[in-house]
Amino acid sequence: ALLKEYMGGFDASTVEMLGMFVKMTEPLIEKLVKTAKNGTAHELAEVAHSLKGSARSACCVTLRKIAEEIQREGDAGNKCPPETIANVLSEFERVKNQIKNIRML
Repeated sequence: ALLKEYMGGFDASTVEMLGMFVKMTEPLIEKLVKTAKNGTAHELAEVAHSLKGSARSACCVTLRKIAEEIQREGDAGNKCPPETIANVLSEFERVKNQIKNIRML
């Protein structure tokens, strides 16, 4: 319903866009994980900002909210706890599975 409201409809191009979202977001997720381990809080905030925008464009509300939390903490100079990164990974997996199911319809 949110996709229909945000994009004005749900058709083959919407499904294709969701597939592109997954392809374009996977490298961001990988970068987020690496930056959480080896980067600064500021670098982490930058990656989270990109992830937030990507998630918003595909109406992934929960993923956007987690990315927003990571960005906020990074902007404050804090790195996020490992469980927050685990939440990103599990939410992205959930989103990918939902998109996969939509694409099979």
